This record gives sequence, structure tokens and C-alpha cells, in this order.
Amino acid sequence: MSKRKNKNFSKFILPSIIIFFSTILFLSLPVLLNYNSIQNVIEKKVATDFKINLKILGDISFKILPSPHYLVEKANLDLNTLNDSSSIIETKDLKIFIPFKKIYSKSNIQINRIEIENANIYFQMKDILDFRNHLYYKINKPVYIKKSNFFLIDENKQTILISQLKKIKYLIDIKNNSKQFKINGNIFDVDYISLWKRNYDNPNETFNEINTKNPNLDIKNLFLLEGNKKFSGKSTINFLNEKIIINYKFQDNKILVDSPNENQNIKLASKIELDPFFFESKIKIDNKDINFFIDYLFSYIFNSEEQYLGNMNGNVSLEISNLKNSLINNGVINFLIKDRLVKLGWNAESGLFKEAPYDKTNSSRWRLDFAKNSISVEVAFNHAEAIAHNIIKPVLASELNHVKKEIQTKLGIIVTATENMKSKGNFDGAIGTFEQFIEYFKPYSAIVPTPIVLIGIEAPETFLINKELKEVQYI
Repeated sequence: MSKRKNKNFSKFILPSIIIFFSTILFLSLPVLLNYNSIQNVIEKKVATDFKINLKILGDISFKILPSPHYLVEKANLDLNTLNDSSSIIETKDLKIFIPFKKIYSKSNIQINRIEIENANIYFQMKDILDFRNHLYYKINKPVYIKKSNFFLIDENKQTILISQLKKIKYLIDIKNNSKQFKINGNIFDVDYISLWKRNYDNPNETFNEINTKNPNLDIKNLFLLEGNKKFSGKSTINFLNEKIIINYKFQDNKILVDSPNENQNIKLASKIELDPFFFESKIKIDNKDINFFIDYLFSYIFNSEEQYLGNMNGNVSLEISNLKNSLINNGVINFLIKDRLVKLGWNAESGLFKEAPYDKTNSSRWRLDFAKNSISVEVAFNHAEAIAHNIIKPVLASELNHVKKEIQTKLGIIVTATENMKSKGNFDGAIGTFEQFIEYFKPYSAIVPTPIVLIGIEAPETFLINKELKEVQYI
């Protein structure tokens, strides 16, 4: 009986062992082969299947796990072979996944997908047409990018913007007949998820949704392609319990943005130049408490990583109108801002320098109204003659100087009143205004390298301060 059991056992165990070792041998043999000889074959296949130009710069090896693939130790990828200065992906970890049945093939290879990890992606604004053409017109197999960095650079190879990329999925969803480009990343220390979709049943329209946390922001975009160099769209933004609708148009290498709904509390108007990259933006906030922009705007800027504060190339102006306060004048505004910022942990009346006679104990001229870490704030409701000095103070706080410094910042914020606020608030007639600051900034731009956010507070729409009686007068 025992002999019979042993025979039956041998009948099953021996074939199992043979199959196991045969499989291991089958999968292991490709590891021993030299794949550098098929570099050109792989490059041509990637160009055909993915519409991506691949230049292999390192060794090629074969890996079994997690599934059969070629591992390229160093490679560059781009979308335009005709332009040597086009956007490029530099990676030391490129995986080219192949079907199981093709692991021995070196001439007629097939590729299922490619995965890129730990890459640096360099992108210029002039490359946007190549990228858009690939999104709209190229049929490609799946591309996955993990744990990489995106660099937006100008024509001088200087970095304008940096974004960490946790994961990118770029593929065609056959089931839904659509092309998808999904990004999970981080920009300006804000995590975001972006999904772009184009349905082939309606190819002139594309949809994009962006979600962020801290701040909580949801953006839905609908694009209408009108030609190779022209498109328009509409965005619906949910932010700070506000629903904001904006229209935009791309033409002649410019993006124009405006808010069509006059009843919105938050309105946006922007002009963005893509080559060279530069933007001008105007944000209008209406019918909000003054704490709204202090808590949200200042806190958001303060909580941004220091490395991102200088990566701006443009102008932003903010207008605050119809503030919800029973009294409004420069003294009240100063008090409200000071009280709120101190509660948020800002240092009031921070000195610029440590050395006498420039330290704050000897002269108020060399003091900032507020400072915290990398941000300086000036509340400028003083004489118009002080406009130039108020602009320069954030620069002195941020740039190198021959006088020993008290603080070191990277971004300045200036808060002032508009002409309308000056009039209806019964301010001193000599104070400088938002409009005057704007005039100063243009000739001063050559000597102001520090990014500065200028905030102009508009007058209330329901009341004013009577000049003679010095009392609130409702209108």
C-alpha cells in the first residue's frame, strides 16, 4: 500500500517540479541576453505606438517582475524630433512592458505600455502646441509617469514654476471611446488632481476638472476647439463658498480671461502672455468682511512654501469693495488689519535692519507694518510722497543689503485705498491711492525684483462718511 502511494506521489510531484523549473528557466534566460543591440528597434517601436521620440542613453536589461519588461537605465523623451530645444523628459528609470509571448523576440517586438519614474520634465510655453496636438490628434498606447518633477522654463532656461508629479495616466479608454490625461500632483505646496477628457464622439469639445485641498477648490472647464491656434472655454469654480463663472479665449499666443456674471462677489480679469510668459490679473472681491481677505489671502500666501514665493512673473491687483463695516476710514482699517494679523501670529512693526541708525528703535522709516517668515506687509494709508518708499521697503526686506538685516523675506504685500474709497471714506486728501501705486510700479519695475501683491480697497456701495459731520451717511 505504501509503495503504491509513493508511486502516485512521484507521478504528480515529478512533473510539477519539471514544470516549475522549466518555467523559471524560460523566464530567466532573457535576463542573460544582450538587449543593447535592439536599441534602434525599441526607439522606432515607441515612436510608432506612442508617438513619442525616444533616445536611449543607457543600458537595456530584461526584468521579469512585476511583469516582463525592458528596463532602460537612462533615456530622453520628447514630442518633436524637428526641434532640438523642445520639451524633454529626462529619466533614469524607463520601463517598457511587453507581452509574455514576446519575451524572446528581438526583431518583431510588441509593447503594451511604458512607465516613467523619477523623471525631470522640462516644458516651455512654446511647446504647448506640440503637447496639445498630441492630446488631440495622436493615437497612443498607455503612458504612466510616477514620482517625477515638472519644470516650466522660459526661453533663457530659467525656471518659472515647479510642480511635483505623484502620478500621471495618459491613455485611451476604449470602453468609453475617449482619451484621458490624469495628473495627481502638487504645485505651490497645494495637492491637486486634474482630469482631461476628450470624447471621440464629439471631438471638438474637451472637458477638464481640477480639484485641490487646502484650499478646497473645484474647477470644471469646458473647451471648444476652433482651430489649431484658437480655442475658447468656460469655467465654473467653487471656492470659499462662492460659485465663480469665467470665460476665456486663446488666440495669438495669448489667453484672455473675464467674468461674464456681474452678480458674482468674486470677479476675475486676466491677460496671459505665453511666449515669453507674463500675466496681468485683476481680482475684484465685493460685499465681504475685511477679515475675509486677511484670513484667506494672507493665510494662504503665508502657508506657501518659501521656494515657491519668488516663482511669479506677472502682476496681480486685488480690489476689495463694499466692506461690511459700520465705519470705514484709514484708522479703522489699520486697526482691523493689525488686530487680525497679530491674532494670526504676525509680527507688528518689524524692523528692517539691526544696525543703528537704521534699527526700528531709532527711526520708524525703517520698519515694516507686519512680517512673518518670508512675507512683509505694508498698510499704506499715509502721504502720497511715501509711495516710493513703501514700494521699496519690501524690496529692502527681500534683497541683499550692505546693512545688517533684521528680517529676510521673499514677497511683499501692500494694502491701500482706491480713489473712490479715499473720497467716500473721507480720508485725508494727501494720502496715496491704489491708482497712484499702479502709476509708480511701471517705471519702478526695473528696480523692484521682489514679487509684490498690491491690494486696493474700494469704497462701500451703501454708505459713505459725511465730510462735514464725520458720520456715516447711507446712500
